[in-house]
Amino acid sequence: MEPSPATQKASEPCPACANPAHIPVGVTSRGYHGLKCIGCGLVRTHPMPDDATLNEFYQGFDFQKPDTVEIPRLLPRIERSLEHFIGRAQPGARFLDFGGASGIYCLAARNLGYDPFLFDFDSNMIDFARTQLKLENSTTRLDEVPREAFDVIFCYHVIEHSNDLGSFLGTLRRFLKPGGRLVLATPSAENAEKYVRVQHLARYWLRLTRARVSAMAALGLVLRRNSIFCWDPPRHLFAFTGAGMKSLLERHGWDALVQHGYSCDPLFEPRQYITPPLSSIFAGPGRRVVRNAITWAEGVALKPVSWVLPEGGEQLYCTARLKN
Repeated sequence: MEPSPATQKASEPCPACANPAHIPVGVTSRGYHGLKCIGCGLVRTHPMPDDATLNEFYQGFDFQKPDTVEIPRLLPRIERSLEHFIGRAQPGARFLDFGGASGIYCLAARNLGYDPFLFDFDSNMIDFARTQLKLENSTTRLDEVPREAFDVIFCYHVIEHSNDLGSFLGTLRRFLKPGGRLVLATPSAENAEKYVRVQHLARYWLRLTRARVSAMAALGLVLRRNSIFCWDPPRHLFAFTGAGMKSLLERHGWDALVQHGYSCDPLFEPRQYITPPLSSIFAGPGRRVVRNAITWAEGVALKPVSWVLPEGGEQLYCTARLKN
């Protein structure tokens, strides 16, 4: 599949901070170029694929299906993480998980006292949420999401898939109550964990190849010295820095707080918390012992990295409210 005609010009200013200057940071096997803003560091795709191109790409895309065995194990961690950002609910408070896939964050929000609502474009995920997680308030249709109805909108790893950041934020704005909060999470372009997490890089390479990126191009994205490995169009169309995310939100009328999170901190990455006790290395035979040993070493190594590079975590979490 070839890129569609550009929907933006390379000379257009940064969509986050409006700086017109950029530097190239790479090109994929499909001909997509990465342009990094010299002002805020946001990486954007050129040419930007249009909606038809993205719809074609995502047909039959290999989404990770929910693991019903893992959900009970992950849920307490996710609940603690979510409580850190949104707190426990006031009576009647509503929670929208926008692009929430299987709905596990809705489960966590329900345990915190919120009335949850799940939106996702993937009908398989919505079917799973309804049948397995009993989340009746869920839909694949934007016109079925109530307007100005939610006290909290949560959006985990969705914004980087959008080809129009202003339109995306405008959509979220329509669903938020006056005074409500928006919580966004996205992979960080300032990620320093890639120098430590060998298994993560290997999984990322596999994910790229499954997303129809050629094996050699995927290897280049992973290993290149200045690689922005969370940028992999047409899947991830943007790679955000903390400054870029803050500039984007403020430009569109939000007051924003941006936090950088390492995966060794369960508040920021409850799904991939990887600092197990030393005894866990021997919790399995053969290959599992080797994998556990590597995981343990990665978790230990990440601690000093997080002290030296506090803004080098793989996650950005942004909490925002609309300006008065």
